[in-house]
Amino acid sequence: MNNRGKEVQARLEGPSIAQGRLEAPEPQARIYAYTRGDAEAGTSRVVTGQISIATYDAIALFDSGATHSFISLEFAQKLGRGLEDVS
Repeated sequence: MNNRGKEVQARLEGPSIAQGRLEAPEPQARIYAYTRGDAEAGTSRVVTGQISIATYDAIALFDSGATHSFISLEFAQKLGRGLEDVS
């Protein structure tokens, strides 16, 4: 197995302790905008809840039929995340 194969295998297996240090793979993140109108036009599959993200409490809408995840601009700024046009 070449080095690239070992890297892919290590990422699939998760954090590595074999080398004497913990190496977690870098998470892939993407943030989308969700307006109040979008939330009000929701379906019956939407439930609300409170979750903790990076030590910040957030009120979340969980939609089992959603194809994307969304976050408010204010919360994205609190997390220090940049905005990116995905259209």
